[in-house]
Amino acid sequence: MATAARLSAQKQRATLIILLVGALGGIFPTLLRLAIGLSQNQIEPKDVRISMLLAMVIFAVCGAIVAGIWGEVDLKKVFYLGIGLPSFLTVMTSSASAPPPSVQAQTTGQHVPQLSLSLPPNIVASHPQIIFQMEHGTKSVPYQPTVQVPEGATSFSVHSSRGDSGMIPITSPKVTLRSETDPWYGFKYAFGVNGAKPETLTLGKPQ
Repeated sequence: MATAARLSAQKQRATLIILLVGALGGIFPTLLRLAIGLSQNQIEPKDVRISMLLAMVIFAVCGAIVAGIWGEVDLKKVFYLGIGLPSFLTVMTSSASAPPPSVQAQTTGQHVPQLSLSLPPNIVASHPQIIFQMEHGTKSVPYQPTVQVPEGATSFSVHSSRGDSGMIPITSPKVTLRSETDPWYGFKYAFGVNGAKPETLTLGKPQ
């Protein structure tokens, strides 16, 4: 009986190790991408929120389940099996795009030749672009506190590595945008949702 108990304990320990290695494989792609993003300042430490940890838990569980079902005992193969399903989920969701934020403003019909635009400091630091929408296309210009409005432009949006705005009708010479943190950014980032950014820009009160 002692021998049987010992063999049972060894089997349980081996199974646990397999599941842990599979779970590690499940979160490895996200950890690697996160390390690269932090080292290249593509994301900031404050962007690592609970939603990202939740996604990593899901990946770990998926990796462990695949490793357990496959019944592989070679830990190197178990690790690669753990990577498999979460990587497949990431590829599938990478084709999905985060919907652009919508911003609405009252239309006055007046022509605005010059636009004074106020943005949060962290958005300014990310070198945003102003995209003017015209009847026959768009025009992109680097952000400046005051910019000339192209002839025929009816609306604009702001795009940066930290966050974007929706299309804003040009109805006033002064516009202030504020940033709001997307609480689900970490989850979207882990799943590779295309266009996901940590913040969104919305209309604020004029300064």
